Amino acid sequence: MKHLTFLDYTRLEVTGKNVEARVAEKEKVTYLRQREVNNSDEIALMKLNHEKEIKQMGEEMNRHYSQIMLMMQENPRLTQIKPQALSQKQLLK
Repeated sequence: MKHLTFLDYTRLEVTGKNVEARVAEKEKVTYLRQREVNNSDEIALMKLNHEKEIKQMGEEMNRHYSQIMLMMQENPRLTQIKPQALSQKQLLK
């Protein structure tokens, strides 16, 4: 059986720092992976909200277009009005 006759403190310190560095690196990787998952969830939510807003804008544009077409059918003289003048008028809701 071998006996320890002296301690190499320098070597022990280097080994300890190496282990600490590996633990810190693993913690950092775990943190970054969790952050990536959170970001992916957030991006998916933003995408759903964006699609919902686009759909709402499309529906609103269709409603405004229908109102303009109805106004033109009721009053054919409106077909000769410039689009800029129509856009300045408040549409009925």
